[in-house]
Amino acid sequence: EETPVLDLRELRAHMRKLQQEITKGESRGLKTSYKVIDAKELIGWANHLLGLKLSDEQIRELAKELGFWRNACKVVFHVVIGYYDEAMQNAHRMLEAFRTDLSDFWSALSQGTFLLEVAYHI
Repeated sequence: EETPVLDLRELRAHMRKLQQEITKGESRGLKTSYKVIDAKELIGWANHLLGLKLSDEQIRELAKELGFWRNACKVVFHVVIGYYDEAMQNAHRMLEAFRTDLSDFWSALSQGTFLLEVAYHI
């Protein structure tokens, strides 16, 4: 079965329109702010929109991965704009998440549960 092509033109046009509206509002004195959305809430939205049936354990695992990637993106962003202290804080969080995942992997491997999961999916 062939994977369908994902057409993002409409989404990009919508995002450009939103950016224009934000810019207009800011020029009139409107203050904007960014609120970080809880990872589990964001995954819940995607779960609902895509019609997936994820278990609580799968949602927790995805939330951990999302946290890692959010921190990785923040590291790059903060380095690019010169906020090195913030970059270091996010790098620390990212590495801590990686260390925890690596520890979980080795623990599962030593207990044999990882191999059982792999065999189950094959």
